[in-house]
Amino acid sequence: SLLVWVICRPSLLEAALGSIWWLSGKRFSRLFVKLRRVARRLTPFMKPGILIPAIGLGVIGWAFEGIAFYYLLVWLGVDISVWAASAIFLIAILSGALSGLPGGLGGTEASAVALLLLQGVSIDTAILATLIIRVTTLWFAVFIGILTFPIAETLSGKQQPGHAAND
Repeated sequence: SLLVWVICRPSLLEAALGSIWWLSGKRFSRLFVKLRRVARRLTPFMKPGILIPAIGLGVIGWAFEGIAFYYLLVWLGVDISVWAASAIFLIAILSGALSGLPGGLGGTEASAVALLLLQGVSIDTAILATLIIRVTTLWFAVFIGILTFPIAETLSGKQQPGHAAND
């Protein structure tokens, strides 16, 4: 949680990056210059007018994913409450994030299957439900990102002329 607190404060993040650069013996200067530039650019996103709605949308999104997991489990014949299904989904996603792998690959799936098994769900149903929810939540979002990223890059370039020349 200390890391999240530092990351959410661009000035602290920039100072931390400067300290890490100094501790590294001032190696990798180009990398640290780029990282400090990224930290400075986070400032507009940390203002309450942007941050609070973004957090709200994130909470709503996660709630809908938990509900989707519940409906998937019910569709597969599992007798479970919406709260238990949502909690399993949330815990699995968070434990996957702690694994440090991109998208929590492996850790999320193992956690979801294990937690479903603890709820008395059969192994085949637990694996199937986990695979379906991961394909529909993680990979669908990745696919949307792949499709929209070029559009967002084009639009951001039009809004900030000369942006690339300043970097």
